[in-house]
Amino acid sequence: MKPILTLCTLFLLILNSSLSTAQEVKIGYTNIELVLSYMPETKQMQSNLNDYQNKLSQKLRVKEQATQKFYAETIEKVQNGTMSPEEQSNAEKELAGMQREMQQLSAESERQLVEKQNELCSLFWKGYKVPLIKLPKIMVLDTS
Repeated sequence: MKPILTLCTLFLLILNSSLSTAQEVKIGYTNIELVLSYMPETKQMQSNLNDYQNKLSQKLRVKEQATQKFYAETIEKVQNGTMSPEEQSNAEKELAGMQREMQQLSAESERQLVEKQNELCSLFWKGYKVPLIKLPKIMVLDTS
C-alpha cells in the first residue's frame, strides 16, 4: 500500500511541475516585413523594381505628351478656323484612339510591373538559402 501511495504522490508532483512549466511558455511573433526590410537583397529588389517602373512610366509619359501636343494643335486649329468640320471629326476620332492606346499602355505597364515584381520575389525566395529561424541576434522579437 505504501508503494502505491508513493507512486501517486510522485505522479501528482510530476503533473504539478509539468503544469507550472506549461504556464511559463511564451510565444513570440516576428514582424516579417520588418525583417525583410533590413535585408540587402530586399533593398536591391526594390531598387530594380523602381528602375523598371521608371522605364515603364517614361514610355507612358512620351505617349501622353504626344497626345497632349496633338490635342493642343487641334484646339488651336479649331479656334483659328483653319480646320474643316470633317477634319475636326477625324481629329476627334484620332484623339479618342490615342486615349485608348494610352489606357491600354497604362494597363499593360501595370501588368508588366506586377509580373516583374512576382519574378523578382520568386528569384529572391529561391536564392535565399538561410532559413528564417537563423535570424541575426540583433533582431528583437515582439513578445507582447
